Amino acid sequence: RNEFTDRAVFGELTWNITDRWQITGGVRYYDQDFKTRQVGGLEFVPDGVTERSLKFDDSDSLFKFNTSYQLGDNTNLYAVWSEGFRRGGANGLPNEAFGEPVNPGAFLYEPDTTENLELGVKGSFGDSYQYNVALYDIQWDNLQSNLSCTGLGLLCVINVGEATSRGLEADIKGQFTDNLVFSAAYSYNDSELDSLSSTLREFLADGTSFVGVVPGVSLPGAPEHSIYLGANYYQQLSNGMEINYGINGSFRSEVESSLEVTSIEVDAYWMWNAGIALVTDRWMVRGFINNIADERGLMGADSVALWGPRANAVVSTPRTYGLTARYTF
Repeated sequence: RNEFTDRAVFGELTWNITDRWQITGGVRYYDQDFKTRQVGGLEFVPDGVTERSLKFDDSDSLFKFNTSYQLGDNTNLYAVWSEGFRRGGANGLPNEAFGEPVNPGAFLYEPDTTENLELGVKGSFGDSYQYNVALYDIQWDNLQSNLSCTGLGLLCVINVGEATSRGLEADIKGQFTDNLVFSAAYSYNDSELDSLSSTLREFLADGTSFVGVVPGVSLPGAPEHSIYLGANYYQQLSNGMEINYGINGSFRSEVESSLEVTSIEVDAYWMWNAGIALVTDRWMVRGFINNIADERGLMGADSVALWGPRANAVVSTPRTYGLTARYTF
C-alpha cells in the first residue's frame, strides 16, 4: 500500500523583447512525501513473511528557460533549457533470499533528474509544407532502471548512475497535390550509461543486483534510428461522398533489451498499416489492415541464456484487419 502526496507551486513569465523575439522563464517548487507499507516474503521459509513500513520526503526547485526568434514570416528559431524530475518509489522484495539478507537500501529508490537542452527550427515553405528540425542533449542523473534483484531474480528499480542521450529529430508534412497529403519523420538517438552510482556498485558487490552492469551500454528500448512514413489520398465522388486511401509505415532499428550484461540485441523491423474509408457529412465506414506483412517485431526480450524457459518477450500485435463505422447525430 503506497501513499504519495505532491505539493507544488509553479509559474512562467514571458518577456516579448520585440515583435519577433521572446524570452520565457519558469520555475516549479515541489514538496513530496512517500509512504509504503508492505507485507511480503517467502511463505515456505520459516518467518519469511514480514511487514515493513518505509517513507521518504523530497523537495526541490526546477527551472526552465526558453527563447524564440521569428526569422521571417515562415521560420521560427528556438532554444530551450530545462530541468526534469521523476519521483522515487518502493520495490516489493523479501527480507532475505536463500538465507542471505537483502540490502535494506533496495526497498526504496530515489528520484532521478535530467538537464535538457534543445535547439531547433520550425516553419513552412511553399504554402503547403511544414517542417521541424531539433537537436537535443539530455544529461541524466541518478537514472532509474529496472534490473533483476536478489538471487531470486526479482524485478526491481535501482538508481543505476549517470547517462547521456543526444540526438536529432526532424519531420515534414505537406501536400503533393490537392488530393495527396504526406508526412515523414526521422530521429537519431545516441544514448548510453556513462557511470555507475555508488548504490549500484554496492548492490553489485553484495549480490543485491542479480546480474552485472557495466558503463558504456546503450540505454534499453532506445533505437538509434527511427523512421515514420505516411500518405493519404482523398478522392471526391460526384455524389458528395469522399474516399480516403491511407498507408503508413514505421521503422525502428535494433535496441538493447536491458542495461545488464546479459542484455540481448532486439532486431530492427518495419511495420506497415493501410486503410480505406468512405466518408460523408454524417457517417464514415473504414476497412483497415494493421501489420500488413504480419511482422513479428520484438519490443523487448529476456535473455534465454540467463532465464531459459522463464525468458519472456513482448511481441508486436500480429496482422489485424477489420471494419469500423461511425455515425454523427
